[in-house]
Amino acid sequence: MKPLPGCVAIMTEKIKWLGVVLAGGQSRRFGRSKALFAGPDGALLLNRTVELLKSLRINVCVSARGGQELPELACPVVQDFIPGCGPLGGILSVMQAHRADAYLLLTCDMPLMTKSVLKSLLDSFLHDQSAAVYRVQNRVECFPLVLASSARGLIQERLSQGLLDIQGLLQALPKVKYLDGHSLEDFFANMNTPKDAEKIFGVDPAK
Repeated sequence: MKPLPGCVAIMTEKIKWLGVVLAGGQSRRFGRSKALFAGPDGALLLNRTVELLKSLRINVCVSARGGQELPELACPVVQDFIPGCGPLGGILSVMQAHRADAYLLLTCDMPLMTKSVLKSLLDSFLHDQSAAVYRVQNRVECFPLVLASSARGLIQERLSQGLLDIQGLLQALPKVKYLDGHSLEDFFANMNTPKDAEKIFGVDPAK
């Protein structure tokens, strides 16, 4: 397995973490690459998310499509080796490229996410659990998501069956930790459409 250059591995209760920014989506509803979208402060969404994960003092990498245009990044990039399989394809690609005890997964289109929300998720995760995720009332927020390395086999199996949804994976995994995210609901906002960007940033991406 390749080491991550320029980063110092840290352990949280003897758990070796890898933060992963999932940036390989097609951004069809947004009409342009969300990873390359800049907020009012000029920071690209992808770079903003990388820095957010790095603020936790864990190793970080980016999951991207093959041939995807990306900005200059201060972390390694893992290209999906199974194209067209959504986030699970990217997650499996990262798990095969870089070994860790657990992976903190975050999409690049959640600009309201904070360090404290992520840290609470990390702190809640125990060695014998297979995943940790927030739940708001009866709705599971698929990201941010913690997955143990032990989930790799099940992910591979589900991909081979054409089962690509995160919700289905969580239902199939044993010992999933669900955190109450009711008071944190606003932080889970996704920027899927230009209207979402205008609501979050007050900026029209078409201009």
